[in-house]
Amino acid sequence: MAPLPRRALLAALLPGRGAQAATGLWIAVLDLTIAETLIAMGRPPAAMLPRPQFSAGLDSSLPDGATALASGAQPNLELLASLRPDIILITPLMNRARPRLARIAPVTVIPAPYRPGLDSWGQMVAFTRSVGTAIGDTGAAERLVADTDRHFAVLRGSVPAGMPPLLVIRQWDDRHARVYGRNGLVQAALDRLGLRNAWTGPTNAFGFAQVGIESIFGLEGRLVVIDPPFIEKPVAASEYRMSGLWRYMPRRWSEEVVRIPYVFHHFGALNDSRRFADALVPRLEVAR
Repeated sequence: MAPLPRRALLAALLPGRGAQAATGLWIAVLDLTIAETLIAMGRPPAAMLPRPQFSAGLDSSLPDGATALASGAQPNLELLASLRPDIILITPLMNRARPRLARIAPVTVIPAPYRPGLDSWGQMVAFTRSVGTAIGDTGAAERLVADTDRHFAVLRGSVPAGMPPLLVIRQWDDRHARVYGRNGLVQAALDRLGLRNAWTGPTNAFGFAQVGIESIFGLEGRLVVIDPPFIEKPVAASEYRMSGLWRYMPRRWSEEVVRIPYVFHHFGALNDSRRFADALVPRLEVAR
């Protein structure tokens, strides 16, 4: 019997190698947004950090054959070295570790998809294309961009006419809320759906701000509440009136609130914007 080629032998013996044996490039990823983009492109990484278990609506499993590089947030570099990846993908947040990673395999830094003052959708598209370029598969990136565009076009056709501006929030505590606006995934998705955002105030680089809830009570629009992570069932809308300043929520909001589950990573890119939109649009139809 002829001996197995080196790559086939490593794929059989080393964990994580089977995930990329068919494509010939073994990719290690130390950023969740890059990993999720690769999975959406049909090019799942051979090794990645664990997917957070935020809620039942988010898949926390790894792709078949992939290796988890940590039991928490910090990567196990010894394990990573043992996998002998062909390439390691990171964002600028891990630039400090780049010299150590470069001793394991070539490192490519993918610019983060959110930078203040720039078009969020355009940045997510550019991010996707950068991932495709890094792994030598620009076609997979372009297919993901085109498919996402088509999907949003269909969803936009399902948005009820005459929708008021939407105020998208997550309750933080009995006095504060996280409100979503410019620079982030939520705003980009609303723009693609042809919907207006009731929050025009400042946000951070990821498109949200933590505010005292008294600052949003005077805004006009439909309230959209994203259920908090780590819950097993949705919180009843009436519970938002039970404590702190939430007791003074305008009646129009408590009667017309749109509830959506936590099914997306707000630090994500195209595939997470699609998850958010998929959760939002059908509930707008019901609430109409």
